[in-house]
Amino acid sequence: IATSALGDRATTVVYQIPENAETGAGKYDVEVHYKSRIPRKIIVFSQLRDFYVALYTSPVAPDIWEAWVFVNADLVDQYGNQSEDLIYKVFIDHATAEKINWSNAEMVDLPALWTDSYVSRSFEREYLSNRNHVR
Repeated sequence: IATSALGDRATTVVYQIPENAETGAGKYDVEVHYKSRIPRKIIVFSQLRDFYVALYTSPVAPDIWEAWVFVNADLVDQYGNQSEDLIYKVFIDHATAEKINWSNAEMVDLPALWTDSYVSRSFEREYLSNRNHVR
């Protein structure tokens, strides 16, 4: 589902919400995990934008309740040890997605509309200093 916007580093998990659920019954939650080769905010946000536009302009868009993206990257700690860790996690919920004119998404400040669920300390410094400068 639209993961071509993230390249070959993405995996997708789709969950159907049970018909008896209070909200989102019969719709789907989409969860995408991908590894950013360059964990810079401007690149990550650009990749997220491309993914969300591709997803919400696809035929499955009306059936999506929430779309989550988990961004991992290779990090090096203070001792020089490298490991892959989660650096950023965001989602767009159904109510927000319905309000966005996806055919004109280049004019929309998507980072202001998606919900940040997690920002790692390693990504936080750059993220916080530039939050409003990437569209």
